[in-house]
Amino acid sequence: MDFLSSYVVSAESINCFKNRLDKFCKDQEIIYNFRAEIYGTGNRSEVLSSDLSFDRHVSIVSASSFYRLRQLQRSRRSLDTESAATLVHSFVASRIDYCNAVLAGAPKATANKLQRVLNTAGRVVSGTHKFDRGLTRLLHTELHWLDVPERVMYKLGGMVFNCLHGQAPQYLVELCQPVAGVASRHL
Repeated sequence: MDFLSSYVVSAESINCFKNRLDKFCKDQEIIYNFRAEIYGTGNRSEVLSSDLSFDRHVSIVSASSFYRLRQLQRSRRSLDTESAATLVHSFVASRIDYCNAVLAGAPKATANKLQRVLNTAGRVVSGTHKFDRGLTRLLHTELHWLDVPERVMYKLGGMVFNCLHGQAPQYLVELCQPVAGVASRHL
């Protein structure tokens, strides 16, 4: 947290981000649909509304993840814990982690939708019921899963690390600069 707080994103960087979003998405082989009504034409796509919120995208990811979890729950008795964890990770956790860095600074309600998916996934893996106690301990100590806001911060920390060590594309390296290098920032 302290490491990331020493970096600042200026208004110019935000405009640059908006202009380069399309290039970033092409580099990551992401299909962005800027009109919510055309969702789902690609293999994987995100919905970005005109106010730059991903609420619709989070709702769609949550719905499809709950569908997958219901399917896994039906066959859970025939799977051991390790196999169930692998299937949950491949079908659910990977969708939650996919491009989640754009959810940094999103409202808590948005993160809570994805957290409910993770909680349900943990229950499917462990075989616990909805009102059983100890879900947080299960997620953190046994499954070694981070909560959704922590996952976003981890992804951002990895991106900043790659930018600082020259392992990221140049347009991302230009957006990441130390606070001391920003003239408009008074320390």
